[in-house]
Amino acid sequence: MRRAVVAGVTATIALLSLQSTAAADTEFEESDMWASRDGASLCVVKAVARDGKHAGARYEQVCYRVGPGGASIEATTSAAR
Repeated sequence: MRRAVVAGVTATIALLSLQSTAAADTEFEESDMWASRDGASLCVVKAVARDGKHAGARYEQVCYRVGPGGASIEATTSAAR
């Protein structure tokens, strides 16, 4: 009985560690936009974190704006390995 309990606990721990290893790579992406007769805007944010052989993190934000006074693009990028 004791061996069965120890084996069950060990198997559960092993499965939980595999899940956390698989979830190590993470991506996030969000966008926001609006438009009116005064102009329009689109902003996109993307963040990626990777583990393992290609480990590193990257953040990027890009905003496109247009209006009566003209158009603009703003970009911010950051990366680390």
